[in-house]
Amino acid sequence: MDAQQIRNCTAKYDSGISMHKRNFRLNKFEYLNSIKRIAEALRSLITLQISLTLALAVGACSTNAQRQGDLIRETGTAAHAENAACNSAVNNNAKYDKIAARDPIRTGAATLAQLSDELLITREEADLLIAWQSEIQPCRDKYIATIRAVVPQIALTREEAGSARDAVFVELIERKISWGTATSKIRDINSQTAREVTSEMQQVTSQLDRQNQAELEQRAIALQNFTNSVNAISAAAAQ
Repeated sequence: MDAQQIRNCTAKYDSGISMHKRNFRLNKFEYLNSIKRIAEALRSLITLQISLTLALAVGACSTNAQRQGDLIRETGTAAHAENAACNSAVNNNAKYDKIAARDPIRTGAATLAQLSDELLITREEADLLIAWQSEIQPCRDKYIATIRAVVPQIALTREEAGSARDAVFVELIERKISWGTATSKIRDINSQTAREVTSEMQQVTSQLDRQNQAELEQRAIALQNFTNSVNAISAAAAQ
């Protein structure tokens, strides 16, 4: 092989090597671009999934204030129903029929006849009233204990009202006041208690509303901060 042939073979070899290197660089570049595109697609999918999950969690989960409100309503409803059943079982006992017409607790709203009753209690009526009170007391105690767990201020108001009614019954049993005066006092106690409970329940509701709004605002801020962080991470990774 002469010198010219050797040069020609060398040139072809160098040309082949150059083409191979160029093809390798192109393939490597395309491969890296493919990996990058796949990574960006996966990152977008993960970001979308996390954002959707967080958004659904924020919208679907109730706030602490809402759960507390639900607990108060459910507990109060159950306690009222149980207390009413307990009271009915005692009040419907036939042995108390003799004082039923005069007892403002059993008859509900005071009538004109009850308010104007000037008679003092008899010994028999006093014994019946004492027996009735001893049977009705456990109903009241259980009711107050139940609502104290969720609305302690209202439980205290109910407890104080019960004590005030007991004091009236003591005066009645001791023949210091008439049936009519006792009825009038208990009516006033019941009216005052109803106003206080209504006011206290409105305060509880307002407080829970404020707490609920604050929690929703905090969630919205947290979601926005998270979204901003994800966007910043995605932007930095794309560079």
